[in-house]
Amino acid sequence: MEGLDYNAKGIPQEVQDITDTRPRVVIGATHSGAGKTTVTLLLMGALKRRGFDVRPFKVGPDFIDPSHHRMICGHSSH
Repeated sequence: MEGLDYNAKGIPQEVQDITDTRPRVVIGATHSGAGKTTVTLLLMGALKRRGFDVRPFKVGPDFIDPSHHRMICGHSSH
C-alpha cells in the first residue's frame, strides 16, 4: 500500500509496532459466574507480589472489573 513503510519481511511498520513478545494470559469460561474475575484477581496479585509489571486488559461491558484491576495492579485496564 502506498505510504506505508515495510520491514525486510514485508510487514507494514504500523503492524510491526503493535507486535509484542510480552507473555500473556487469557482467562475464559463457558458462562457467567464461573469465577473468571476471582481467578484473574488472584493471579494478578500473585504475579504483582513476585515483581511482575502486570498490565490488565478487559473485554466486554463490565465496569466493575477494571476498578478491581487498578486496585490490584496499580494500572487501569486497557
